[in-house]
Amino acid sequence: SRYYRPWQLLLAALVVSAAGTIAFGLVAVAPLLMLAAFVIGLGQGLGSPMSNTALYEVAPAGRANEAMGLRLSLGMGAQTVLPLIVGSIGSLVAAGPIYVASGVMLLAGAAFEWKNWGKKKSTD
Repeated sequence: SRYYRPWQLLLAALVVSAAGTIAFGLVAVAPLLMLAAFVIGLGQGLGSPMSNTALYEVAPAGRANEAMGLRLSLGMGAQTVLPLIVGSIGSLVAAGPIYVASGVMLLAGAAFEWKNWGKKKSTD
């Protein structure tokens, strides 16, 4: 984090998480599943602190705690609702396509971030 901006590290975290998630949906051998889970953990372990740092940098002066509370509320809401939706879909099509679709969505988010890279504020 000394050499890269939080947005650059978030982009890297999205790509790493996407790669691990897609691999998790495509393999069926336990050692490879463990490796894919490890890669997903690397991406999430990098992304979580960097999202907090990026949020702190872009929050209006004196409102960083409010922004962080909103981020946590939305995250907890997603952790409640998304498993219900994804589980319902997964019961129809199996788990593999769900992981692949999640990875593709992460890659789409990374592509969106890459496309808008030059449009960031001066804090980036």
